[in-house]
Amino acid sequence: MSPPKRWQHTRARVLLTSIWLLGLALGASNRASADGSESAELSDQPSLALPPSPDDLAPFLVGIVEGIILGGVHRPSLCPNGEHCVLNTGGGLGARMEWRFPKRVSTGFGVELLLIDGSSLYEISTMQTLRYTIRVLGLRERRVHPLLDAAVGVALFGDSFTVDTFGGFLDLRGGIEVELNQQLAVDFGFGVRALTFAPYETALDGAERGGSFGLDLALGFHLGFVIMPRTTKPRILQPRRGDPEHLQPGAAF
Repeated sequence: MSPPKRWQHTRARVLLTSIWLLGLALGASNRASADGSESAELSDQPSLALPPSPDDLAPFLVGIVEGIILGGVHRPSLCPNGEHCVLNTGGGLGARMEWRFPKRVSTGFGVELLLIDGSSLYEISTMQTLRYTIRVLGLRERRVHPLLDAAVGVALFGDSFTVDTFGGFLDLRGGIEVELNQQLAVDFGFGVRALTFAPYETALDGAERGGSFGLDLALGFHLGFVIMPRTTKPRILQPRRGDPEHLQPGAAF
């Protein structure tokens, strides 16, 4: 004898209700498991950290190697009227070591060797200098920095690396520095050099040159390479070791 239809309907409802409740339970469990996995993944990902402000960093040492072109433009002391001139156009090399402070001020010492046309009075005029430089750079957040620098120093002058006289000089320059990367920059500068030398006499013509207050002027162009251990750009994002590729600075999103 078959069960009544009412009992069959009741049993079907109970079965459907049980299946529905089981589906809800399984869905809630899967959702909780997915949320937990996602949270764990996010917590495991390292985050990008901002480095300290450049104003809080210690000064660091930079090296500068430069090429120089120099030409005399006002030479009443080294080239008196009617005499051959020993300060014409020439060029040479220089090297400096500077302490660069976070706010883009540099100071340091350097040397130069210049070979200058001596109008056949000298086989080659040589000027050897020791200089102290102060340099200021602007727009430190950019790759191109305008620069101003001033230098004072002592100079030895003579024929073919001999020393015929000695004196002092003052340099004033302006230009730009271009950062090629975080460790290398190139700078271009143009300036004027004021020179004064002790009195002396050139052997070939017997002319008296130099003077206690004699002042000569020369114009110079400078091309230098700056070697830096690090940049001082403000708060550049630096990747941490192990960061996912999509979190690296400069990555496309």
